Amino acid sequence: MPNANLVPLENVRRWPRGIDSNSSLQSSSNISTEEQNDLKKEIQQTNNFQFTSGACTKCGNFGHLTWQCQQKKKTKNVYISSNSSKEEINSLLKTNENVHTNWSISDSCISLESQKESFNERIQKLEIEKDKMSKAFEQLLEKFNEQNSLQHPSSTFSSKEFVTFDDLENHPFIQQMKEKLKLLDQKTSDQQLILEQNLNFQKISLSSNKENKLNNFGIKQQKEENNVLNDQKIKEELETLKIENKKLKRKEEINNNELIKIREEYQKLTNELVASKNLVSLLELERTQIKQQFEKDIEKIQNDANHYKSENERISDLYDKQQVRSKSMGINISNLNRINRKLKEELNISNNKINQLQKQINKNSKNVNEQTDEKFKDFGGQVDIKLETNSELLEEQNDNKMRFVKIKNRINRIDCEYTCCENKCINSNISNGFCNSKNGFVCVFDVNNCCTKIKYYLTNNKRKENKWIRLFAQNSFSKGCCYGKGYSLYYFELTMIKEETNICYAGIGLYNTTANISTVNHIPNTNTNIFLCNDATINWQDFQKFSWEDGDVFGYGIVYPARSDHVTEPYVFFTKNGSKIGKEILLDKKDDVLCPFIGLLSCSAEINFGNDLNLKPFRYNLANNT
Repeated sequence: MPNANLVPLENVRRWPRGIDSNSSLQSSSNISTEEQNDLKKEIQQTNNFQFTSGACTKCGNFGHLTWQCQQKKKTKNVYISSNSSKEEINSLLKTNENVHTNWSISDSCISLESQKESFNERIQKLEIEKDKMSKAFEQLLEKFNEQNSLQHPSSTFSSKEFVTFDDLENHPFIQQMKEKLKLLDQKTSDQQLILEQNLNFQKISLSSNKENKLNNFGIKQQKEENNVLNDQKIKEELETLKIENKKLKRKEEINNNELIKIREEYQKLTNELVASKNLVSLLELERTQIKQQFEKDIEKIQNDANHYKSENERISDLYDKQQVRSKSMGINISNLNRINRKLKEELNISNNKINQLQKQINKNSKNVNEQTDEKFKDFGGQVDIKLETNSELLEEQNDNKMRFVKIKNRINRIDCEYTCCENKCINSNISNGFCNSKNGFVCVFDVNNCCTKIKYYLTNNKRKENKWIRLFAQNSFSKGCCYGKGYSLYYFELTMIKEETNICYAGIGLYNTTANISTVNHIPNTNTNIFLCNDATINWQDFQKFSWEDGDVFGYGIVYPARSDHVTEPYVFFTKNGSKIGKEILLDKKDDVLCPFIGLLSCSAEINFGNDLNLKPFRYNLANNT
């Protein structure tokens, strides 16, 4: 039950000195007026609690002391005794909320009369508990007496065998009960003192509460009005802010959409710009290539003009020599005709003589005729032998001439072993393919249907490499396609094109398709390949090595002898810029089918197989090779 020293539950920060919240048996000391004033100050310093004095708004009694707890316009008046237990505090809160709950700022109280009644009821309960304890004590004494009488019925016994009253008083249980009784008495006395102090405190506070009540009521009304006005202003400002926020959100959405469109347009423009830059770079490359090609073509045309002049001079010299030869042959024929005429004249003379002799010698006519026939045969055989020797000389001169075997050819495949990478990215598309591993790669193009250009694209990644790539021709050189009489010549040329790198080299040779050899030295027991390198420090096995510069033309020729020539063996020769270089290499007679190939590393090349010699002639004069 609530008693004196009442404080709000939500504002309690400490228990009064001398009181334990968990034990009701501990004694409590009296609360002085100074402590009461300290509690008042602590409560007044808080935002939600207020100490008031005066008449109660519920009952109009001035003998009440109230503590107001303002929170969300709901007042809770809680009275806590310094000696109340937690269960009593909870029950008091429930009853107080049920009785004095109001959603406006108001006062609630518990009258002094109800406090007195509760105090008297508590005293009565304590007296009842005291009576119960005394009765229990008497019952215990009776039980002890009965036990002693049952255990010792004889009248003659020693004083030590009976339990005396002093022994019972000294018993620990009895001592505990006595202590409890003392504590109860002390508790009642303390509560009486606390009640008296509360009564005095309430009398003092009633006088001040009257004046504070009126002042606080007016202040509260003004505060409420101000709060209402402030709430209305805040609501209006919130509504305006919400409207402005919605407008800002709409503007932000519009701006975001415009930003997205601007970004898309910017991306499109950047892509177009990149594409245009790429086109410009490609056009510049093509322009430079066309310019270089034009300069090279001009040089070639000049060289060809000089070559044609020298060829014309040489042909005129040959024509003169041929005329001299034909004149000499004509002279020989005229001499033979003259000899024949002389023989005919002599024959006529001999015939006349024979006729004369026939007339003179009739008996020996048979013998004479036989002799004359033999002479005639001898003269005729000599004439036939001379004619046959002249025809054989003419045939031998025709057989000694070299004939160029023209086969339309081009580069159409890449070696599976020597390619851009392990994935063989460019083998399936040699014209427009590229390396997925970002290594260097080649592309093959046809130039005016007369030659084939192989472009080597260098890698831009430092971690990748430019590999050795080998390419093969579409058609092979075979001995069966040669002419029956005379020597047959297969020939093609390679124009070197340097790329922007320090180390670049190439190789040309033949691949023996019948032997199925895939190494660099394709023909067994022979070295028909040459190694073209611009770095003297590199040595590729034992192949013939020649240095080159940009625009140098290397030729590769194969000569097969006539079928009637069983002595001469086929051989290979090399040329550079129209002149023979290196050593001639003899081929095995088993090398019937040979496929030309070219290998490149970090350089490009243009191959001329002689598809159109009028448009793209060879630098080497094939007529010189007899």
